[in-house]
Amino acid sequence: MTTNVIDAIREKEADAHAEREEAFAERNRLNQAFFDGKLIAYAEVLRLLGEDLEENDGYERN
Repeated sequence: MTTNVIDAIREKEADAHAEREEAFAERNRLNQAFFDGKLIAYAEVLRLLGEDLEENDGYERN
């Protein structure tokens, strides 16, 4: 009977560990998606700034 109790405890610990690992992986995926989104936004801003500079190239600025 003691072995069954120990096995049950180990199984619960393993399940809890798996849940923590899954939550950690999900958090990492969300962080990566947020970071990727920020990079895309920054790239778009730089692209627009580059277009603005090309349009104004050769013109006097006041």
